Amino acid sequence: MWKQCRVIVVALTLAAWMALPNAAMAVSYEDSLDDCSYPKMADLYLMRPLGFATLVGSSMLWIVSSPLYLLTAPGDMDDVTKTLVHEPFRFTFNRPLGECAAAELGHF
Repeated sequence: MWKQCRVIVVALTLAAWMALPNAAMAVSYEDSLDDCSYPKMADLYLMRPLGFATLVGSSMLWIVSSPLYLLTAPGDMDDVTKTLVHEPFRFTFNRPLGECAAAELGHF
């Protein structure tokens, strides 16, 4: 009985701790373009899984569309690969937790 109570209390405490916002700051739209960041918990539990899903979906789209690009416009294949594969990969795996500027991280 006590063990179940402790487990419930610990689970509720962790849930409440994770629900607390990090530093809440009011910024204008223009300021948010310069200082692009997410709360770390939102980045970990929301943006990274969404980035991974985007990476999987865009990679499948790249696999399907790459023969068409190779036949019609082989010079554009680097741009297509960068847009559909490299940028979602960088956004998901190569950026610090809480940062959203994947384009500033350099090349793949």
